[in-house]
Amino acid sequence: DTILDLYCGAGSIWLSFLKMGIGKSVIGIETVSESISDAWHNAKINGMEDHAMFLVWQAEKMFVLHPQLIDKCKNLGLIIVDPPREWLHKNVVDFLIRMKQEYQSKILYISCNPVTMARDIELFAEAEIHCKTLQAVDMFPHTHHIEVIGVL
Repeated sequence: DTILDLYCGAGSIWLSFLKMGIGKSVIGIETVSESISDAWHNAKINGMEDHAMFLVWQAEKMFVLHPQLIDKCKNLGLIIVDPPREWLHKNVVDFLIRMKQEYQSKILYISCNPVTMARDIELFAEAEIHCKTLQAVDMFPHTHHIEVIGVL
């Protein structure tokens, strides 16, 4: 199956999954072109460049402005979302709901802002997509920052 990594950065998350044998290819989307350059570099040094496609775009506009790209997202087994501090744009939530309903894709939601993550999980719940697991991760001890990982 294909992994879709929205807000993929340099690719550390999807790369970990492919190296464990989870997924066969990745589509990575990120707004920062330098991060996409790093993702291509990481794919190449790990022998994954033939299994990767990266795009420098805003996820919230991508599927609206270029609906033909949805065809490339068929057979998604896993969708990884690691958005910036603000919540997911409504267009992204709508796309994720559609992919979950059409392909039964798993959604791995990683957030550095539990408040906005809760708002997004509520939107998914309205579409009968429920959070199965939540795990807090304290990556910055002695600060108020916390990461939360959820599986939908």
